[in-house]
Amino acid sequence: MTPRPNIVIITADQLSQRAVGAYGDPQNVTPHIDALAQSGATFANAYSPCPLCMPARAAFWTSQFPHRTGIHTNSNVLRIPADMPTLGSVFTQAGYRCAHFGKTHDCGGLLGFEVVHNSGAPVEETPPWTNYYDSQEDRATTAQAIDFLKVHGDQPYVMAVELNNPHDVCLWIGDHVGQHADTPVPGRLPALPENFEDADLATRPSAIRYNCCTNFRVAQTLAWTPENFRHYLAAYYHYVAMLDHDVGRVLNALALRPDAANTIIVFTADHGDGMTSHRMVTKGGHFYEETTRVPLVIAGPGIPRQRSLTRAPLVSLLDVFPTLCAGADIPAPEGLAGRSLALWLRGHGPRDERTHVTSSWFGHAPALAPARMVRSHRFKYTHFREDGAEELYDLVKDPGERRNLAADPAQTRTLADHRALLQQHCAATGDPFFAETVTVTPPAHAHPPGSCPFHPSPAHP
Repeated sequence: MTPRPNIVIITADQLSQRAVGAYGDPQNVTPHIDALAQSGATFANAYSPCPLCMPARAAFWTSQFPHRTGIHTNSNVLRIPADMPTLGSVFTQAGYRCAHFGKTHDCGGLLGFEVVHNSGAPVEETPPWTNYYDSQEDRATTAQAIDFLKVHGDQPYVMAVELNNPHDVCLWIGDHVGQHADTPVPGRLPALPENFEDADLATRPSAIRYNCCTNFRVAQTLAWTPENFRHYLAAYYHYVAMLDHDVGRVLNALALRPDAANTIIVFTADHGDGMTSHRMVTKGGHFYEETTRVPLVIAGPGIPRQRSLTRAPLVSLLDVFPTLCAGADIPAPEGLAGRSLALWLRGHGPRDERTHVTSSWFGHAPALAPARMVRSHRFKYTHFREDGAEELYDLVKDPGERRNLAADPAQTRTLADHRALLQQHCAATGDPFFAETVTVTPPAHAHPPGSCPFHPSPAHP
């Protein structure tokens, strides 16, 4: 009888799919992640359920939408419902040992895991960049995960390794607020993306035009020059490279175990990063590809090597929980919002392929500005409750989301179809989106461009 597979889940914080070599990035800073991608299935159209840490992670561990978990923002006082099944609780009940190392931000979603905390470990400096506490915690997390792999016995296990990077770039912004001169970096600076500027910014929702009002990191960049943004990209890639190094160390330790061949490996991220597209940094308040589209790689026994799926399905991070249940032959709890990707991993998709995936945004109190995204096979539709404004992008013709088609008469039918998809989603899942409270006041979105009275520089170091 074949023993049940072990499972290793490695997650990054704020890693855009665009930054990974396996998905076409030319910077060559993710060799270990790329090697893993070549050994399994790489999902091209994987989306976060929310471009913010805690809501995304609570949703990931429960396979429930954020409006079901009740986790809408980054608040340690919020908890998922006590009776909500989690990946850890289901696998523990099935006889697995579940061990978690690294970042939590789960709001109760890690129920069933042995959660091992750390306070960081020294990390050598790599001028001109500073390695902040995220990198220090990752150093300790990696060491703890390696120790677990060295000493754990024969009991089937689920090991979660949640790394912070490239999140350290947020602290880098705090050291480079407003007008500043950048320290030269080795090599050439990364080029700005084609969608750095939006020629049609006036057509976009207020939440996009005034993202600085609800995202203080964006406010800190308002006086940046294009050269400053290129240095941001260089710093971001530095922290991505640190992440990849830690991923490689964990995978190398796993390869030394006698049961390594019987281990399912999942690599993903909670959400992405603006990466200077649309002049955005970090995440929050919008659904552009760089922020919501994440890497998702699954490798292991019975999964053929495929650099990418020939007909990429639309995937949500909510799908990982039921997929791992299928891989371990464990019945998935009833009522999960995600669906198993097992058929895709075997080389063919289900007959009832989904037509769309969704993502949610709620805002940070007191500035609550709910929004939703619907991603179909060709288009992306977003709706913002604050002003009822919408976006519609043809991701085939316009992958950089540079032209908002919401007001294009030629797209009236497409717009109506996607409005209907959002209505159907809300009705089917009990999402109260159209009744949610909006507390952003008009003055917050009426100031002159280039400065933000709500987050004046140099605030929030």
